[in-house]
Amino acid sequence: MKKLFFFALAAAFCLVSCEKDPLADENSNWWYRSQLGPKGVKSITDEYGNVTNFNQNGTIASEKGDNYQASYKYSKDGTLTESTTVETYDKKTITTTYKFEYNNKGKFIPRPMNPGFIFHVFELGLVPDLSKVIINSSDYGECVMTYTFNGDKMTMTTTGGPYGPYDPVVVEYKGNYPNYSENDMEYFGPITYQENGMFDTYTEGFFTEGVKSTVRTFYVKKGLNNMMLTEKMVDTSWGETTTDTYTYNEHGDPTLSETSSSYGKSKTEYTYEYDAKGNWVKTIGKVSSYTELTGWIKVNEWTNTRTIEYY
Repeated sequence: MKKLFFFALAAAFCLVSCEKDPLADENSNWWYRSQLGPKGVKSITDEYGNVTNFNQNGTIASEKGDNYQASYKYSKDGTLTESTTVETYDKKTITTTYKFEYNNKGKFIPRPMNPGFIFHVFELGLVPDLSKVIINSSDYGECVMTYTFNGDKMTMTTTGGPYGPYDPVVVEYKGNYPNYSENDMEYFGPITYQENGMFDTYTEGFFTEGVKSTVRTFYVKKGLNNMMLTEKMVDTSWGETTTDTYTYNEHGDPTLSETSSSYGKSKTEYTYEYDAKGNWVKTIGKVSSYTELTGWIKVNEWTNTRTIEYY
């Protein structure tokens, strides 16, 4: 079974509009299927010169940007076993190697933000079967994160690392999927799931003096090209509610994002140019804002381009 795990680019496989393989495992679970890369794509280069290279089986091979590069190793069955990142900041180069073990068969583990912390699970996603991550950094040495189950609870313990000592992170599970976790500052859940394992609704937020003061709730669009797409996000912060809604085309690319709050409304409209394989090579975004005094006013327009090379 193919399993992929990325700290730096959790959304690496959202770079291309491609239909995922519905037979990635016997249950067609979305978290296994979504790990498969774009079929037939050799590389993607954006307008800033950042390059992502893929193997012929669709797994990511390497990435390179101005101050960042990464490479990935796999077992024969396509399971990610190791990744290495090299980052340069203020003339200092930091090399970090990640090694992965997968002994929690059938369980879906929240991807950690960084050593010792789990949050923003909606954006970072779940990793099938993950049981241990061993990190070796030229900056802070070795760090080990271990994921252990006891009944309906999973505990992530962390040793070493740059921010320790760490408190254990306890996550309540319903079956094979995480449902809720909290500490003194933040929480995520409850989470509901669709039949194929996609998130259906997901909530997270922060505690201020014991009160949940900030809440983000995501609602997921169902069944478009086997992708998990955000349909709506409601953000309640300090008494203010902001609602974002999204519309997509047949490729799974956003064509409209709309934001509304008591301060007014804004929207971004997207248009695309596609290549012969159905992947976008140019997108234009037009940003507008609305108030009762001014009506709709164009605020900004931008263009993104990229080059896709195929095998």
